Amino acid sequence: MNNDVKLIGLLKDTVYCFVSPEAEVTEVVSIPGTGRFAYAHKVKLRMAAETEGPDGQPDREITLLSKQATFIERSALSRLYSQAANVPYSLSNCPLSKERSLLVVQDVAHGADPALLDPTKVKEKRLQALAYIHVANLGCLQDLPWLPKADLTYIAGTVEQGWREAWEAAHREPDFAGRMTRYGEETLARVEDAAEGIAAEMAACLAAVDTYTMIHHSLNPEGVLTDDQGEVYFADWEDARYGSLFLDLPLHCSGLKDALAYRNYLSVFGFEIPEERFIALYGAATRYAGLRLLGEHLGRGRQDAYTEANVFRALQMVLRPVPAWNGLLMQSEVV
Repeated sequence: MNNDVKLIGLLKDTVYCFVSPEAEVTEVVSIPGTGRFAYAHKVKLRMAAETEGPDGQPDREITLLSKQATFIERSALSRLYSQAANVPYSLSNCPLSKERSLLVVQDVAHGADPALLDPTKVKEKRLQALAYIHVANLGCLQDLPWLPKADLTYIAGTVEQGWREAWEAAHREPDFAGRMTRYGEETLARVEDAAEGIAAEMAACLAAVDTYTMIHHSLNPEGVLTDDQGEVYFADWEDARYGSLFLDLPLHCSGLKDALAYRNYLSVFGFEIPEERFIALYGAATRYAGLRLLGEHLGRGRQDAYTEANVFRALQMVLRPVPAWNGLLMQSEVV
């Protein structure tokens, strides 16, 4: 890996662009990465205005990540960084290529210990950062032709190919019905009823074109990172789409209270949405996101604690009613 000339060149260019044009890269040590990143790179730098310490060590060390990224992810990160959104800096050696190509990304979480951070403040920053991204890109379809759309065809396909295939495969497991009963009587029937009605429910959400923006749309929890100061960064944009901002909320909000706090940040950034309409559309999106999450984790074919916890969370999203949700959906203003 250290002999990869293109990679080393891109690492150096990233340092020059985002750290200092006068920084000298003195050493790069690459190790296998985690999640969707192929490698992590420890990059030692010598800064022009600084000197080595008494121990003879280089002046500074940073960590960068690399992967073969899609055109969508590269473009989303570049646009959002230019908007001063909470994303890591990144650089590609083929920014206009429609194929996957090498991307170097700032490792914002390096050295951070989540246990030392205030979870309430981190959550507030996450909701604020997400609201800023959404408002900054509201109605920008003409500027985002490279983003696929989260329309009704996509929603229906996600339910059929994502949730239904995993659900039917799980049904063939001998103990599946018994496992579902642990979450409540008639769980199987209630989930299937919710899936049957999700297209009609989501039609109202998708008709709210004034809420269309760039959405993160990722089920991957590793896509939201925090640094050692508690700042939040949205780092994984491979699943980004152009669609209603409500499609992002259920996986970034732990419930209606968080969602309403996010709504307040929308208002701060200049986008107002009536509370009743907001709750109605949030409820529909929550059921849909629950089906996506359920399909994701049933499809793993495992019964470990992590999978079971996410199955339980998904079932809550599908089956637990949002306050006043059902009646409001029919009354909500559709723009």
